[in-house]
Amino acid sequence: HLILLEPDLARIQAQLEAVLDRFGVAPGGQGASAAVMRAALEALQPEFGLVPTLAPGPDVVERELVRLTADQLRALDYLGANTRLLVRGGAGTGKTLLVVEQARRHAAAGRSVLVLCYNNSLEARLKTWLAGQDTVTVHTFHGLCRRIVEETGGGFPVPEDPAARAAYWNEDLPGAACDRLDDWPPRFDAVLVDEAQDFLPGWWVPIEGLLKDPAGSQLLVVGDERQDLYHRGGELPFRQPVCDLDRNCRNTKQIARWVHEAAGLEAPAGLESLPEGPEVEVVEVADAAAEAEAVRKALHRMIHDHGLSPDRIAILGKHRLEKSSLAERRKLGNVRVVTGDEEGGPGCVRYTTIHKYKGLEADCVLLIGVGEPSSYFTPEDEKRFLYVGGTRARWGLVVFRRSEPSG
Repeated sequence: HLILLEPDLARIQAQLEAVLDRFGVAPGGQGASAAVMRAALEALQPEFGLVPTLAPGPDVVERELVRLTADQLRALDYLGANTRLLVRGGAGTGKTLLVVEQARRHAAAGRSVLVLCYNNSLEARLKTWLAGQDTVTVHTFHGLCRRIVEETGGGFPVPEDPAARAAYWNEDLPGAACDRLDDWPPRFDAVLVDEAQDFLPGWWVPIEGLLKDPAGSQLLVVGDERQDLYHRGGELPFRQPVCDLDRNCRNTKQIARWVHEAAGLEAPAGLESLPEGPEVEVVEVADAAAEAEAVRKALHRMIHDHGLSPDRIAILGKHRLEKSSLAERRKLGNVRVVTGDEEGGPGCVRYTTIHKYKGLEADCVLLIGVGEPSSYFTPEDEKRFLYVGGTRARWGLVVFRRSEPSG
């Protein structure tokens, strides 16, 4: 009778009154002193923040809330006092949640906000999470650059030559946007940048030029140098003030421990406080065909034994789907494999590269192609892939590793 459950929220006043009625009046009819009441409130209701969860899934509703960690609350406090702030944190420490919550707070105050990230998949999720916030604009950095160029009368087609294409994305398009910035009037009270480790040094010039007030507008830069899959070096526009997040809010204890060990990193802070989950499963496979069949079996197990729907599972690899072991196995039992660009639906599980899935998460991740012979990726790259890909999993992680050839 003293426990309030989730259904009680619909009639919270009556339920609270019923709870309080179970306590008698204090001896002599006197209530507790103000000091006693303050002490009781501090013990029973310490300061914390509740914000809408970013977790996808059919059993998650819009009103579901998550508790911000003390580190995240401290970062939000810093944001109230600093126009510039660098937030660093490992995978799963809630960096993207922090960006979304800060954008919502600015929007509630009527301020214009630009949220920038690097990859298209995260942009799509950010737009979903920030839907209805009329003063918030979400773009990938390159998407914003193309918008600036096009809306100022320019045209900048992507070149076909691979070498020229790299220069286009890294230098030419950002340079063209920077040159046309004076002719593009929108400016923002706050610019919030996620995935900052993926941004090149020269890109920060047009980003800072988008601030409405160079001295008074806010620039929040969020990143993790250990997720620098593109070898950009993590050169940021400033290094202070900085707020470090070190509490993992995403993974189970088993996933966090395994991923950090596999990547050659120290165990994350607060490991013992993380929730329990199944052990990470490592499946040795001899070749691409064996890997595809092992993925089929794992999907069957997750869906039929554990009750996960396919849309709560992600298959991640180092290469595009057509260069992966699933290129010729788009149908795995009753499950169809689709890419991030294809329309999904019931019975579909999504495949994407680890690069494109940064900043996102799934209940279960199947990580394929681990240890696959490569003349392009180094052993250090492999460790980064394990770290970034493995930490996308909230509850279950299955790693498919190529066996060493015998003899």
